[in-house]
Amino acid sequence: MPTPIVWSPLAYDKYLELLKLWHDQSLDYALKLDDAVEKLLLNLEQFKNMCPPATKRPLFRKCTLLKRYALIYRNDQDMIWIVDILDNRKQKG
Repeated sequence: MPTPIVWSPLAYDKYLELLKLWHDQSLDYALKLDDAVEKLLLNLEQFKNMCPPATKRPLFRKCTLLKRYALIYRNDQDMIWIVDILDNRKQKG
């Protein structure tokens, strides 16, 4: 049975901002980013520990998206919480 995934308001807002930014600059990249997120979420539903723990915050897991971004999530017993999306060029861990 797939694990439910819930977005925090912060993470969802940042995701929408990224899509809008890239839509204005490169529709192809915006579609590529959206597709990468959708595929990742489908995989996380089945394999909730798929991504490694974040270096500086081991209670969270960090998945790389298109080398540039990272999706940060917390794996609770019966739910996955998407807590943030980060720009890998600015963040470490």
